[in-house]
Formats: sequence, C-alpha cells, structure tokens
Amino acid sequence: MRFARLARVGVKRTGAGLILALLLTASRAFASETDNLTYRFVALEDSAPKVNAKLNELLEQIREDANATLKARSSPRLATDTEVELAFMKAYRARILKKFHSRLVPIFEVCIERNDCAGWPRFERIALRRAESIFGESRYNLGAIAFLASSIELCGVRLGTDKTTHLFSNGFFYYNGSRREGSRLVTPGDAYDWAMADERGLFGARSNAVVSSADAEATAAGFRLASDYFLGEDPVFARDAESGEIVKRRDVDVCRYVNERMDEGRNVPAYTAGKRKTTRLEKAIEERRAANARAETLGAEERRALKEDLVKRPIDPEHGRLSIPQRTFLALRLVWAYLTLPSPSRRAANLIVFPKFDLERRKPLVIRREPVVPPR
Repeated sequence: MRFARLARVGVKRTGAGLILALLLTASRAFASETDNLTYRFVALEDSAPKVNAKLNELLEQIREDANATLKARSSPRLATDTEVELAFMKAYRARILKKFHSRLVPIFEVCIERNDCAGWPRFERIALRRAESIFGESRYNLGAIAFLASSIELCGVRLGTDKTTHLFSNGFFYYNGSRREGSRLVTPGDAYDWAMADERGLFGARSNAVVSSADAEATAAGFRLASDYFLGEDPVFARDAESGEIVKRRDVDVCRYVNERMDEGRNVPAYTAGKRKTTRLEKAIEERRAANARAETLGAEERRALKEDLVKRPIDPEHGRLSIPQRTFLALRLVWAYLTLPSPSRRAANLIVFPKFDLERRKPLVIRREPVVPPR
C-alpha cells in the first residue's frame, strides 16, 4: 500500500514538473483561446487551399522519413504493419510537433499566426492586440488575454488558429492513445467526450476558465484525420505490395474534417470564471455582435482599407509576454490544476502530456496493400 501510494505521488510530481516546464518553454508561442467575434464582418480568404497544400507537402516528407527509418533497420518488407504505422507516427511527431511545447502549439498554429515562416504561404488572418479582444476588454483571464489565437477562414468556417492545434496535435495524440490495448478511447465520439473532460479540466476550465465544445469538435475531427491515415475504406496511405514501403494513395482535404461547430462565434463556449468577470465578458460579446451588425453600413472602400490593415499586421509584440510573477502564477496554477484533476480529465490530459510511442501493448492493425504500378 505504501509503495503504491508513493508511486502515485511520483507520477503526480513528474506530471507537475512536465507541465511547469511546458508552460515556461511555450510562453512565446502558446495560444489558448480565440475571439471569433471581433472584426467578424471583415471577410477573409478561405485558407483551405494553402493549409491543404502545406499539410500534404509535410505528409509526403513524413512518409519519406518513415520509409528511411524502416530501411535503416532492415528491409521495409520485413516490418509488420504495426511497426510501419509506428514509424509513421514518430516521423509525424518529429516534423509537426518538433519540440515538447509543440504538443500545445504545433507548426501549423505557429506559422499561420506569425505569418513569416520560410517556405510557408502567407495567410489572411486577424491577429488581435490584447486590448481589442473580448478577453482583454473584459479583463477576463490572464492566459486567455496573453495567448489569444488569431482568426482565419477555413473551409467556409471562421475559427481560431488554435483549432489547427486540435486538428493536427490533440486529435493525433488521442488517436495514438487509442492504439493501446485496453484503451477505452475508440471512436471520434469517444474523442469528443474525452476532449470535453479535458476542457472541464487542465486545458480549459482550470487554466483559462473557458470550456469550449468547439475545441472538442476539432479534437474529434483530428482523431478522424489521424485514423484515416491508415484505416478505413479510403486510407491516405498504404504499403507498396512489393517493397513494403509506405505509399501515399491520395491527398488530404482538411475540409472533410472542418465543420461549423468549430466556430466559437456560433458554438459559444461556457465561461466558468466568477460572476463579475463573466458578466464583463458577456457584455463585451454583446458589444461585438452589435458592432458587427453596425458594420453592415460600411462602404466597400472602408471595408477594403480595414481588411488590408488587419491582415498585414504582425502578431502582437505582447503576445505571450508575461512578467516573471505572472509566469510563476500561471505555472503554479497549472501544476495545482493537474494535481487536483478528476480521473477523466487527467486521463485525457495524459494523452498529450505522457504520450506513448512504442510497440508495447500497441494494438495490431492491417494496412492496405497497393499493387506496384509498372512504369509507362
């Protein structure tokens, strides 16, 4: 009994240390909440073609990385399907989730927000300054104010760049967790439920006092996307029937996964701070809705000039900047949140904090074989 109790304490301490390091190292890029109401009347180009092009470019690189790993070990033909999938998963993690803090802010959110990554297209996005957002105006929550995500149009849906993190990071980690023997995480519906438990826990109510079902929708969509890489009737990847290498069967269209429930302007989050803060936030939201309605009277030239100014903005220089006392406060709050999480919330958070990328207890799967196409 004493040993088991000490083991549990050790796990909690390890988790607290990891989360503390995560917050401190990610402070320059961490984006946690979004404001899809401010300047909503400003029309943005649909970023889907650019996101799709970059995603498919990265997936091709990941495929090559995974095949190189398989060749370095022996012959890809000798690898099991489970080993092939795991090689792909590790290559994906290395390309898109390059550093530990990238689990919260992967390359997509960083490069769309900063809009200056080498080799990336430029996106029409609205990067709000702190005082402009509903969270800043209402002085709602330090994390929500300092780490606000930009807004983009994706597949006809106005959403925050944080949703790309849920699509390409959280959903990926959830799928990885589902691949272990005995996991109770099986379907996209399960992923949604687990993500909502997390929203009520570490990365939602306990950190920014926001419970976003739109975030959970994006995580469930990311789970489906990760599942579609090798599973289902029309997987993205297969294995070459002769060489055993991974081959890409089709491109990914992110619009198969995005839906309007990811728009927090429509699918409004639950705000869980104290009554005074929540009242101020609700007032700011109503003011934004009224401002968007009034903007219908703006002329075409006024709209064009405003849009040009907004989309050319660099990310707010104050984005992610915190004083040492503020960092310490947020870190301690996050550590305390982790230590006091209910079981469902901790279980969901651990999929991201403690992901397991190994063959031990990984469920076997069958990867589709593609016949070799003879050269013309």
